[in-house]
Amino acid sequence: MIPTKKSLKIRNVIIFTLSGVCMNLITGVCFFLLGMSIESLSHLKIFSYFLGIFSLLSVLINVYPCLTNGEPNDGLTVCNIIKSKSYACKFQEYQSIMLQLDKGCRVKDLALPIQCSKIIDHLDIYFFLLAYYREVEKKGVGEGSIIIKEIENALILHPELKNEKYVYEIIVFHLINKKQGLVDKYGDFFTLLEEDYHDRNPMTLRVKAYFSWYIQENKEKTLEYIEKALSLNTELFYLGERKIEQSFINDLKNRI
Repeated sequence: MIPTKKSLKIRNVIIFTLSGVCMNLITGVCFFLLGMSIESLSHLKIFSYFLGIFSLLSVLINVYPCLTNGEPNDGLTVCNIIKSKSYACKFQEYQSIMLQLDKGCRVKDLALPIQCSKIIDHLDIYFFLLAYYREVEKKGVGEGSIIIKEIENALILHPELKNEKYVYEIIVFHLINKKQGLVDKYGDFFTLLEEDYHDRNPMTLRVKAYFSWYIQENKEKTLEYIEKALSLNTELFYLGERKIEQSFINDLKNRI
């Protein structure tokens, strides 16, 4: 869901964050009531109970505070907002940025809230990633070494924040700057790139294109990945994200 301007107040932030949980809870209760209203045992009754259980399990999974692939679920987000005023402020900034990206604002035009000198949570690392994208948009692909180093060090200190999008940007940066030993250091992530589901994501297709060009030196395969990435770029959720992906893809295309 995309936040609205009204949802940027702390109280509304919590309500907005838990809206999906509430919907699943209501859905689960409704399916249980539907199942109870059907008197005789039938496929419809069983199916209603099944959907009810599934919806309520989704509620439990989302409410129990935990990190999934480096990102907090709804329960952990709300806990962090309640416990920490600084986190609540950062989360408001995050939602504000999502609004701007949705409207097509370029990353270089964003007012990024990087006031801290280190990365301690998933919001900090995301803000640093946007700062890296801003350097790319202003100075060109291959720039932003200091920021990339900060992100790389943060993932070593806080492995729980490790997420494909951060690791892949580190890999692409080092590929462009011809750093050696990447396959040994990030072998697991290179292996993940071979999974078919990555061929439906413009970002990972872009990473595969860079890998194919710089490591495998396969021009034909690189161009194939580039064309796939370009064709899928419009499927990215935020318009601002599409623009930064376009910058990376066009840069590689010009290098070939």
